[in-house]
Amino acid sequence: MLEVIAILSVGSLFAYMGLRALRTGVAAIKGYRFQREESYMLFWGVTAMWFSMSFLVFLPFIAGVIHYLLGLEE
Repeated sequence: MLEVIAILSVGSLFAYMGLRALRTGVAAIKGYRFQREESYMLFWGVTAMWFSMSFLVFLPFIAGVIHYLLGLEE
């Protein structure tokens, strides 16, 4: 149960950071003042969203498979 809480917490943190960075990058594109810093924000936003998806979707699935294969289910 602690693993699930940790995975959801980290995944939510990455999702929050990604949404904030994406919003900043998109606002910069709409404002036509697309500088190097905003392109970094857009890149890190996409990267953080990818990490959040991996933490929220793929990690619990892989952990469940490992627990099943090792016979650790309670």
